Amino acid sequence: MMAFAPAFLLVLLQISLGKTTPPNANLAKLLTHTKLHHQRLDLLKTLHLRLQQQDGQPLRVERLQYDPHFDAKQFHQSYERTSTPVVIESPTIQYWSTPAPSNATQWDVQWFKEYCGDGLARIRVGDTNTTLPLLDWTMYTVKLSHYIDFVQGVLPQLDLLHEKHQHAFTVTDPDVTYLFDWPLSQCPSHVLDQFILPRYFANDLLTLCNDCPYNENDWPSLFIGTSKMQSSQLHRDTFGSAFFSIQLVGSKIWRIYDSNDVAFLYPSLRDDVHFDLTDVYSKEQQTKYPLLKFARYVDIQVNPGELLYVPAGLPHQVIPVNDNKSNITVMLGMNFVSVGNVQHVIEATRPKPLLEDFSASSSSTSVTPTFFTQKKYEVLHVFFQTYEQEFAKIIDWDIQHQEWRTWKRRKLQITNLENNGGGG
Repeated sequence: MMAFAPAFLLVLLQISLGKTTPPNANLAKLLTHTKLHHQRLDLLKTLHLRLQQQDGQPLRVERLQYDPHFDAKQFHQSYERTSTPVVIESPTIQYWSTPAPSNATQWDVQWFKEYCGDGLARIRVGDTNTTLPLLDWTMYTVKLSHYIDFVQGVLPQLDLLHEKHQHAFTVTDPDVTYLFDWPLSQCPSHVLDQFILPRYFANDLLTLCNDCPYNENDWPSLFIGTSKMQSSQLHRDTFGSAFFSIQLVGSKIWRIYDSNDVAFLYPSLRDDVHFDLTDVYSKEQQTKYPLLKFARYVDIQVNPGELLYVPAGLPHQVIPVNDNKSNITVMLGMNFVSVGNVQHVIEATRPKPLLEDFSASSSSTSVTPTFFTQKKYEVLHVFFQTYEQEFAKIIDWDIQHQEWRTWKRRKLQITNLENNGGGG
């Protein structure tokens, strides 16, 4: 285990150099200064736990055949509480959807073209020679039906419009494009009316918030790309939320990392989602980021008709499977908050004190700290911390798969809770 030391000390030294930021620097420098300090502490803690073997069992992933009797409480106890990724196989039943409204196979790419094709989608466009990670690709707007025809080879090129600068652009290689996280709320309402939310996630707490960002207008969302496109970049899901996906067309391999090893993956100073290390498969980045070799992970292939659950806080990277069975991949995904990860959300959105200098942070002198956080995170933090004690009282462990139109009406009755003495 002492093989950790040389690489770790090198990175620790690099991070420690951030301490030289002067106390009176501007806000941006102070923010960087603070985040570097916390990264340094996280590295020390992670190294200590690994050397002492105090960080529990290594990450595992399970496969489960769909069982109509396997309920929300069993899912919570088996996978949410243990932070275990799981794939639920469903070879004979599409329990997440109602019967197809046409001759098309429900939820295949032609179905989305038929029922959502008039919608304007934001697609990401890279370059065959680019080193930019997926989330940094330029965004363009295009009609969804045109994009589907393009990735299927029906259209030889795609004329796009830059959503900010309004300039035209033409792309001829579908392998450097990706429809990423496009909300199905952009489709006609009857499309979502045919979506059935699996019971394991129907106790979503995020939907209970009247004024929270990241709501049912953002999810579920659609992902479409070719089977040869560049992989997604390493990332975590935003604000400490958990995630599930339903693979509809094609297959994907998910590399999921242990949350205890996040410090070995070089978290970005930008936010809680990105990492400086963007491609764990890149030989160049493996050399550039030497601590990567110590981060534990599992690989799991998710095939058509299978559901994947990714617990909160687990970094992951996804690559399409180019197996000649399908030249495209189609996936639905959704973030959610449950009693299994609400504590993670509260901590991830908690305002953090801004350190003016390291000597002040370690001094016994009492100072009034300045806090920093994203505006969206402030709203989430206040809601989930205020009503944390109430959530356990309103969870329905006997809940069944939910029709979308019924499920989305769920909102927490704040006034009732307050009148009953709730809200902590």
